[in-house]
Amino acid sequence: MDPAFYLATLDSYINLQREVYGEDATRLRFSRELAAKNYKMITQANSERHIPKLPDPGTRDIIYGDSRGPVRRHLKQVDADILNLAIWQMTAKQWRAKFQPDDKRANMRDFATAEELNTMASLQVILRHLQEDQYTREEMLDRLTVKAREFVKFYCDTPEKLERLKRARKTRGW
Repeated sequence: MDPAFYLATLDSYINLQREVYGEDATRLRFSRELAAKNYKMITQANSERHIPKLPDPGTRDIIYGDSRGPVRRHLKQVDADILNLAIWQMTAKQWRAKFQPDDKRANMRDFATAEELNTMASLQVILRHLQEDQYTREEMLDRLTVKAREFVKFYCDTPEKLERLKRARKTRGW
C-alpha cells in the first residue's frame, strides 16, 4: 500500500471519528483503551505469581476447570478494587450495590472521565511496581490514594477540565 494513501486514509478516519463522536468522546475512548491495556499488565503479574495453596472448595469465587482459577480471579478483583478505592473511595461491589447499573457487565470505569481514566492508567503502572516490590495491600492502597490525588490534579490542568470533572462526579453521584 502506498504510504501517502495510508496516511490520508488514517487522517480521514480520525477526522470522521471526531465529527461523529466529538473530540471529548475520542479522547475518552483512547483513555479507556489505555486503562484496559494497562490492567492486563497487572493481571499478567497475578497469572505469573506462584500460588502454593488452593482455596477452600466452598468459596464463592470458584471457577470450574483451572484449579488455580479461583485464586487468580480473587487477586484480579483485589487489585482492581485497590485502584477503585484509590480513585473513587469505593469497591466495585459497593458501587454495584449503590447504583445498580442496567448492564450487568458495566463497571465504574465505563462512567469515568478521560482524566480519571488517565489517572487509572498511571496508577496501574505504579501498582505493578508495588507488586514487584512486595508491598502489602494496605501499603499499596495508601500510596496509590496519594498518587491518585496528584494525578487527577495533573490531568485536570485547565479550569475547564476541573469543572468537567466536578460536573461528572456530581451527575453520577460519586
